[in-house]
Amino acid sequence: MFKKTLLYISLCILTVWAMSCNKGRQKTNFGLEYEHHVSNGGKTPQNGDKIKLHYKLFAKVLGKDSILRNTYYGEPLDLSYDTASLDPIIKGMRMVSEGDSISFYINVDSLFRGQRPMYVDAGSEARLTAKIISVVSNDEFIKIQQKRMEEMQKDEAFKYEHIIKNDGVKPKNGDIITMHIMIFGKSRGRDTLVQNTYQQNMPYPMEYNSASPDSITKSMGMVSPNDSIRFDISADVLFRGQRPPFIDMKSRVILTAKVLKIQSRAEYDEIARKESEEQQKELEKKRLAQKGIDDQIIKKYVSDNKLKANKTASGLYYVITAPGSGEKPQTNQQVAVHYKGTLLNGQLFDSSEGKEPLGFAYNTGQMIKGFDEGVGFLGKGGKAILLIPSHLAYGEQGAGGGQIPPFSVLRFDIELVEIKPISQ
Repeated sequence: MFKKTLLYISLCILTVWAMSCNKGRQKTNFGLEYEHHVSNGGKTPQNGDKIKLHYKLFAKVLGKDSILRNTYYGEPLDLSYDTASLDPIIKGMRMVSEGDSISFYINVDSLFRGQRPMYVDAGSEARLTAKIISVVSNDEFIKIQQKRMEEMQKDEAFKYEHIIKNDGVKPKNGDIITMHIMIFGKSRGRDTLVQNTYQQNMPYPMEYNSASPDSITKSMGMVSPNDSIRFDISADVLFRGQRPPFIDMKSRVILTAKVLKIQSRAEYDEIARKESEEQQKELEKKRLAQKGIDDQIIKKYVSDNKLKANKTASGLYYVITAPGSGEKPQTNQQVAVHYKGTLLNGQLFDSSEGKEPLGFAYNTGQMIKGFDEGVGFLGKGGKAILLIPSHLAYGEQGAGGGQIPPFSVLRFDIELVEIKPISQ
C-alpha cells in the first residue's frame, strides 16, 4: 500500500513538472516563435505593468552562435508592457508570468529594425532567452525605485580625507567642479583600478548641489582648485545600482579626486562650446583630407585590379557587371540584396552567402550611404562591385567591433534580388 501511494505521488509530481516545462517551439497568432522552458501560471502583465527580467541574446556571427548581450552579469532589465506595442518581443510578454523562463526566436533584421550590426549574419535567426523576475504595476514600480534610491543613498561608513587642502574659492550651488579621478574597487577580493581619467586625459565634471543626497557631491562643498581628496564609500552607493559586474557585492570603493577648476555653469558652458567647435573644425579637416586619401586608394585599387569603374559626385566608385531588368528601386521600396563585404585587402567582414538576402527599405538611411547609392544603379537581377570611401561608409568610427577599422574603404559585391512596390 505504501509503495502504491509513493508511486501515485511521484506520478503527480512528474505530471505537474511536465506541465510547467517546455512543449517545444510554438507560434503566436502574430507570427512570433517562442518556447516556454518554465511556465508557472502566475501573475501575468497588464497594460502599463513593469516586467523585470534577465535575458541573453544570441545571434549568428560568421555562421556561429554568439552571445550579443547578457544582463546576468549586471542589472536586470525593466521592460514596460504595452498591449499596443508593435514590437513582437513586447507583445510576446503577454504570455509570461513571474518565475517563467522563455525563449523568443526572431529574424535579426526584424529584431534590430534595420539597424542590424554588420557583424551579425543577415537573414539569420536571433534567440532571446528571458527569466522573468517580477511583474508589478507602474505605481508599485515607482515606489520600489524610490525605496531603492533611499537605501542606496545610505552609507553609514562613508569617510573622506583631505590629502591636499587650499584656501581658495569654494563652489556655489550650480557651479561645475572639474577634476581628475581614480576609482579603486575590490574584484574577487583584490584591489582593481575601475576608472582613471588621467590615462584618458578626460577630466570629470560634477555639478555642485549642497542639497544633493549624494555624499560625495555634498562633500565637494569643502574643496578649492588644486585640492586632493580621498573618499571611502560603498560600491552600491557610488554606482547607484549600476555596479560593474566585476566589482564585489557589498564591497568598499576608494575614490581619489584632484580638483582642477571651479567654474560657474555659464563659464563652463561657454568654454565647452568653444572646445566643441574647435574639435569639430579639426574633425572636418581630417574628414576632408581623408576623402582625398580614400580617392587615391580606390584609384590604385581600380588600376591594380584592371576594373572599369565609374565615379559618382559623392565619391562612390562602381562597376556594373549585370545591369538587371525593369525599373530601378525608388525611395521606401523594399529591396532584397545578396552581398559580400570585404576590406580592400580582401578580408571578409560580412556576407549573405548561404543565407536569405538582406531586406531593407531603399534610400531611407537604414544602410550606409554608399551601399544605398550603389543599389540604386541596378534593376532586378542586377549585379555590381561597389568601392565605398570611408565618408560614405563608417567614417572615423569604424564598425563591427574592430572588423572595420576607422577610415576604411570598403568593397561590396552585390546582387539586387527583388524590388517590392511600396504598397506591398
